[in-house]
This record gives sequence, C-alpha cells and structure tokens, in this order.
Amino acid sequence: LMAAGGGGGGTNGGEGGGGGAGGLLWYSGATVDSKSPNGGTVTITSNKTIVIGAGGSGATSYGANGGNGTAGGNTTVTGLTNAVGGGIGGNYPDNGIGHGNGTAGGSGGGGGGNNSGQGYSRLGGAGTSGQGNAGGNGTTNGGKFCGGGGGGSKTAGVQGGTIYQSGGAGGAGHLFSSVYGTGFGSSGGLCGGGGGNSNGGPDGDGGQHGGGNNGSNASANTAGGGGAKSGNGGSGIVIISYDL
Repeated sequence: LMAAGGGGGGTNGGEGGGGGAGGLLWYSGATVDSKSPNGGTVTITSNKTIVIGAGGSGATSYGANGGNGTAGGNTTVTGLTNAVGGGIGGNYPDNGIGHGNGTAGGSGGGGGGNNSGQGYSRLGGAGTSGQGNAGGNGTTNGGKFCGGGGGGSKTAGVQGGTIYQSGGAGGAGHLFSSVYGTGFGSSGGLCGGGGGNSNGGPDGDGGQHGGGNNGSNASANTAGGGGAKSGNGGSGIVIISYDL
C-alpha cells in the first residue's frame, strides 16, 4: 500500500477550501473497503528505494489556486507508479478568474467560497484516476461564502453550501484495518479530505479516515488533507506485508 502526502487547506478566514487527500495505491488480490487493486501483488526481488510524501502546508495568504499553500508530496517506490500528493484548498480572493480554485492532485483540493456577484467560479481540483477524487466546488448560499471539501480516496469532496450556508465536508478515505490492523493512520484509515469552511456559517467536517477539520492539521501518516483556514496535510505512508 502506498499513500502520498495530503494537500494543505486554503485560507482567508471563513471561505477556504479543504486540502485534498494524498493519492492511494493498493497492490493486492483483494478488494478492501471498495478499493480495487491497482495491480497484482508486488513481489520484492531486489532493493527498493522508498520516499514518503510530506504533508503540504496550509495557505496563509491569498493568490491564484491555493495562494502560498503547498501540495502534498508524492510517495514513491522503485519500479511502481507514484502515489500523487493531494491538491491545495482554494482561497477567496477578490482578484480575478481562476483565483480561489483548488488544485489537482491525488485527490483535488476544494474550491474557495464563491462570490456569485463576481461571476467567478471557484472550482474544486481534479483527482488522479485510480488514486482519488475531486474536491468540492465553492459556492455562495444565503450570502455566506462556502468553501468546498477536499477530495478523499473513496468519495469526492462535498460542494460548499450543500447544507445551507455550510462549508463542504471532506471526502471519505479508505479503511484498511481488516488487513493491517489499527496501529497506523487514523485507526487503520487513510486519505480523507480536509473540511471546507464558511464565513459565519457551519464548517464542513474533515473526511472520514484522516481528513482535517476546519482550522486543523491532518495527523501524520494519515495522508489526509488539511482543513481549511490554513490546516496542514498529513504525511503519507508505505505498508509492506510479508508471508511468514
């Protein structure tokens, strides 16, 4: 199993999008928590170099597509497809088309809250096929600017304002406790997206299995997206099981 680092959450107080979860790759003959294998079981016949992707930093300033936030780092194992780091949650700046979008990644970051009067779209970033899902779009609802939730490995981030005036919840990750136990990730879960927030409305929850809540960092080695309001993403993980 390979999971990349989660992306950082967006900023601007009450209108940021949640960070996207790191991409998830699973090599085995079994389907676990609806996650189909990305390939056959890997047989290790030589030394492998493993790099664990770091969690991305939450944004602390405005700017196009996540401002100064950072995406999660890729997790790599020699000879295998890279697990792609999670996208950054979007912000809510008032300065142009394309600003405030979440960025693409293993799972995409949620879009920042959208001011409908400006006519600008605040879009969630795309996920990587086979690794994760898109972030939710940012919207306006009842005068509240509502950021979207970051995408998770199992489900997409929720659009902001889907529940009246609320930030969107992060997408759910996957639970691997039936295979590896509960001593890793979020009690055996990985790759939940970060929750979005709203300027005065309720905040979106972090996605199940590792996503950060609004204003909160995702925990280390969960590959979860950081919550909006500058939350950091969680670092990734690699798990190798051996027959004994």
